[in-house]
Order: sequence, then structure tokens, then C-alpha cells
Amino acid sequence: MKNIVKIVIVTMLALMLVLALISCGAKPKLDPKETKKALEANGYDVVMFADGEGDIAEAKKLIFEKGYGESKLAVDSDNITAYITARAAKGGVIEIAYYKDEASAKEAYAELEKKYESDKKRYDDEGIDYFYDIGNSGNMIWHGTPEAIKAAS
Repeated sequence: MKNIVKIVIVTMLALMLVLALISCGAKPKLDPKETKKALEANGYDVVMFADGEGDIAEAKKLIFEKGYGESKLAVDSDNITAYITARAAKGGVIEIAYYKDEASAKEAYAELEKKYESDKKRYDDEGIDYFYDIGNSGNMIWHGTPEAIKAAS
């Protein structure tokens, strides 16, 4: 009986460690200007719309006219305070939207999750690895390759 208790305790500790490591995954910086600097420092071409400066259409064009598919973020909203797209010659790509409040970001993230799951299923059905990740933190959501997400951190 004592061995079973020990095994359960060790298993629970291992599970807690795994959960802690998962929750500490990379995410872009909360300040759009800092995110832009981090991406540029990592060799990414970056277009940013923030506080009325820049153009969302130009930001989208950087990524999506280069054959990376369609935008996954609903960025045609009055609730957006900043939007960043970035791509690297080595293939990393990311788009990040910063919203006025967490509620708006969570609503947009729910839509992003639906698109993500649909795309992932379609790729899985075709036997192709889906190499994008999505995330939400506070008033920010993102969609991109793991290396681009790490570069934005």
C-alpha cells in the first residue's frame, strides 16, 4: 500500500512539472514596440500598425502576398490597438493582434481557435504537418510558426 501511495505522489509531481513547463511556453512581448524590436533583432521583416500609425493592409500584404496563406486573425476590428506581421527569409512567420481589452481578445481568440482546429484537421487528413501555433495572453492573440513566436519573445 505504501508503494502505491509513493507511485501516485511521484506521478502527480511529474504531471505538475509537465503542466508548469507547458504553461511557460514562448509568447510575444506585451508591448507591440518591444515585440517589433525583438523580431527585427532576430532577422525578421516587420510591418506594424499601432496607435493609428501604419496600415493594417500593408502589414497583411507582407505575409500573405508572399504565399503564406490567408490571415487567421480578425484584424478588421475597431477594438485593435496594434497589429504586427513579420516574416523571415528562413520561413518563420507570425501575426499578432493587440486589442483594447481582454474580453475583445478572448472573443477574437475563440474565432482563431475554430480556424486553427479546422486547418489542423484538414492538414492531418492530408498527412501534412501543421506547423503553426496560436496563443492568447491578456489583450493579445497570435498565430505563427514556433520559431517566429520565440523570436517575438
